[in-house]
Amino acid sequence: MVSDTFTPLDVMLYERESSVGTITSDRLGPLQIAVVEAGPQTVSRDAPPISRGGEQYVIVTLQHRGTARLTQDGRQAFVRPGTFTCTDAGRPYQREQPDDFRFTPFRVPKDGLGVSDADLRAITGTLLSGCSGTSALVAGYLERLAGQAAAFDPYTGRQLAMTAADLLTVLVRGRQGRLDPHASEQPAGC
Repeated sequence: MVSDTFTPLDVMLYERESSVGTITSDRLGPLQIAVVEAGPQTVSRDAPPISRGGEQYVIVTLQHRGTARLTQDGRQAFVRPGTFTCTDAGRPYQREQPDDFRFTPFRVPKDGLGVSDADLRAITGTLLSGCSGTSALVAGYLERLAGQAAAFDPYTGRQLAMTAADLLTVLVRGRQGRLDPHASEQPAGC
């Protein structure tokens, strides 16, 4: 179900007895939004899942409940509620969720961002704060967009999805120092 909703992934569940997990999904133009609630697990994307497709997406994940450890591009981010991460589905990554969790992932086409794969490496495998600066603006916009997604007509949905892509582009370029030469690569604390 996870692979069908986002991109092909390998999933390892850690519960002795299966619990009920849920995935609800909406689409606004090219942007796919989901809410995922489940028990402890690790999802990974390495060569076999990448070869099955989905490499053209960036996944932005807002963490609501539980913690996680994301590994991509040689970096690890320790994720907690109120923070978010970006993963490039074209490169291997692993997300470990040791406890019950709830998060909202957004699948964004890379070609709508207008940044290179090298530029994306400025934000993959890092923790982004939803508390201040551009990352707070991105997190707040995406959170509100997810909460209202079902109410938008197709035209409005496409326009709002393009705004989400534009905000992510600003975040990436800011991290690369292209908007502010003093841009920090560390998230600000709340």
